[in-house]
Amino acid sequence: MDARKVQTYTPGTWTGPYYGSLWGYYGYGWGSGMYIPPRVDEDALVTIETLIFSVPQNKLLWAGVSESKNPKGARQLIADLVKVTAKELQKQGLAKPRK
Repeated sequence: MDARKVQTYTPGTWTGPYYGSLWGYYGYGWGSGMYIPPRVDEDALVTIETLIFSVPQNKLLWAGVSESKNPKGARQLIADLVKVTAKELQKQGLAKPRK
């Protein structure tokens, strides 16, 4: 159905010292602050529609939509989709588990 790139922005973060005051544990906690700079991550999102159709009955039996984030490749994506679809069909009582 769709394949697109999505960007996610994570703002910079400052983590303060372990202790919040200058008194007491000044030497231990004061130097432990750290700044993590902002970043932008780009992910590939793939949306797939699965339809199970009966030709003799001319009837749609089941439909599902799934989304995969950063798939490793088409072959692995399809193999994972088949497993997830089979589990969902079994969960809904539309397919029997393999023996």
